[in-house]
Amino acid sequence: MTYDAAPAIERLVIHHGLHAVRVAMKNAHHAHLPELVITPEPLFT
Repeated sequence: MTYDAAPAIERLVIHHGLHAVRVAMKNAHHAHLPELVITPEPLFT
């Protein structure tokens, strides 16, 4: 699942024992914004 890379979301990820990595995404206006890919297991070790 992906979500905006906001401090509150990152705290929830840690609180619930999940893992997240930041990825660069483009919005409809072609601006690069960070999003989080949230998973129950680490993606990269």
